[in-house]
Amino acid sequence: MTRVVWKSGKVLSIQIRDDLYVLAQVGESPYLAMFDAFRPSDDWDGVDLQATPVLYYRSVTRQFLKFAQLAVRKDVAPAEGLEVPTRWLRVGGGGRELTIWPDTPHEMTVMTFGEEGV
Repeated sequence: MTRVVWKSGKVLSIQIRDDLYVLAQVGESPYLAMFDAFRPSDDWDGVDLQATPVLYYRSVTRQFLKFAQLAVRKDVAPAEGLEVPTRWLRVGGGGRELTIWPDTPHEMTVMTFGEEGV
């Protein structure tokens, strides 16, 4: 694992599966800009982040930076003029009922909580 020092504009590759990598760019703390740039290996020849769409911005923690499979990509030029959005969509925050295994003898209704809940 690579130790990552937070510096705006730094380009990172993140291994998200054994055979899948994505490019991200460090922005205003604590946000990463995640690009629509995926590869089966950590080879980024010919990638132009200025011409690659940003999929989303995501806040990350120190633990993520410490334990994720990251590599600093000095061979990929950062995108210029990226700005962290000032307006956000709020996801979740409450709870909802969810019926699992419907119409079976094992049907049950559960309550989910939190912004990542289904």
